[in-house]
Amino acid sequence: MSYEAEEIKSREFEREPEGKRRMEPETALELVRNGVTLLLLDVPQFTLVGIDTQMFSVGPVFKGIKMIPPGTHYVYYSSSNRLGIDFKETYLFL
Repeated sequence: MSYEAEEIKSREFEREPEGKRRMEPETALELVRNGVTLLLLDVPQFTLVGIDTQMFSVGPVFKGIKMIPPGTHYVYYSSSNRLGIDFKETYLFL
C-alpha cells in the first residue's frame, strides 16, 4: 500500500450529533484527486450495492460510487425478484 493510501485510511471521520459521518475537507480533496470512481450505470432500482462496509439501495439517479481510496476492495450487489424478495448476492474483489 502506498504512503498516500495509508495516510488517507488513517484519517478519521468526524461524528456529528445525529450519528451522521462527516469527512474532513482535506481527506475529501485527497480522495477526489487520487481516488477512484466506480461507474455502475443502468442498475435496476432497489438493487443493493456495496463496497467494503458501505451499502446503498439504488435509487432512480444512482450512477456509481466515487472517492474510493486506492487499494483492494470488496464490491457486492444483491438483486431481487419483481416482488422485492429473494435477493441473490454477487461479489468480487477489485
